[in-house]
Amino acid sequence: LAEAYFRTGATSTARAQLEQVASAGGAEGARALLLLSELHTAAGDRKATLAAYERLQREHPRAERPASGLLAHAQLLDEFGQGSRARPLLQRAVELGQGEVAAEAAYRLGQGSRADGHHVTAVEWYLTAAYAPGGGKWSRMALLGAGRSLTALNEKKEALAIYARLIPARPGVDRPEDREVSGEAAYRAGEIFRDYGLHTEALNLFTTAADLTVGLPIERRALVAALQCQVKLGNRTAAEATYRRLTTSGTTEPELLEQAREALRLTRNGRPAPGGAGPAESALPKTAR
Repeated sequence: LAEAYFRTGATSTARAQLEQVASAGGAEGARALLLLSELHTAAGDRKATLAAYERLQREHPRAERPASGLLAHAQLLDEFGQGSRARPLLQRAVELGQGEVAAEAAYRLGQGSRADGHHVTAVEWYLTAAYAPGGGKWSRMALLGAGRSLTALNEKKEALAIYARLIPARPGVDRPEDREVSGEAAYRAGEIFRDYGLHTEALNLFTTAADLTVGLPIERRALVAALQCQVKLGNRTAAEATYRRLTTSGTTEPELLEQAREALRLTRNGRPAPGGAGPAESALPKTAR
């Protein structure tokens, strides 16, 4: 009866009924708490939703819970500053879930591990998400996360291989599945080339990142990085053109504008020497060289 009230929009009556059933305990009490969490979610009351999940876990530790509910519980714990308690729920969601639910849970485990500096574990969880069948956007975001952790582990060849999977083979021709993720991958790959002193290759990737993310914040970050490479290569004309695009690309963050201006100021007292390949070029994949 309580569920019928809920499904037909009589939420106040449904809530009162569900509280009564939940207080009675047993299997129906566990089900009532699940419905209460759903009711509070629909009402946008995140604190009440978390309270229902916590009560369910406390009073019915053996109750079967859907993977989506475990994931939602973990997300709320993280939101309210109790992320350390979310890990077991996320692991269980990976075990029970399918598609985007399993992929998102694995991705969040990767994010938590990376934030704690455990990059090897992070890569494992990211790749679990990346290869989850039907993982959708979470699989793509997981590849991006894996690239970042591999870079932190100084496994830059592997990171570039990961990023290459997210960047269209023919930028400007092939449409990416997710232009924000693809743009971020191009930007991160550009950073690796730039760190090796390969400014021409880095410039191409930063330009690709900017072109993929027109109108998004990443575009402005990529334009500044591209401008800095152009300055390194001694091409002030191109750098000035990039600066003009930067100033018309939307509300540019003051710190980014200052970085761009500082790079342009460097060319006024003499043109910088073009960037070379650097001693670490042999560490890159053959395709990158």
